[in-house]
Amino acid sequence: MTIYIIASTVVPRISSDWKKLADSAITDFMRTLHSLSEKQLVQVQQIQKEFQNEHFQMEGLSLLIVEDLTV
Repeated sequence: MTIYIIASTVVPRISSDWKKLADSAITDFMRTLHSLSEKQLVQVQQIQKEFQNEHFQMEGLSLLIVEDLTV
């Protein structure tokens, strides 16, 4: 037995109101995601500094160079 599936070529049109709502929802989502990623970057940089200070206290010059690159 062979089953054939034929895809429909009819694409439903989305009303402009729905499109505006979708665009604003996507914009809000992207802004929130950007804000969260900025906060996480600050947290990751803080963790990195704490780790470096704890494990590389004797290598002050190396820390200065690494810190200059991350800023």
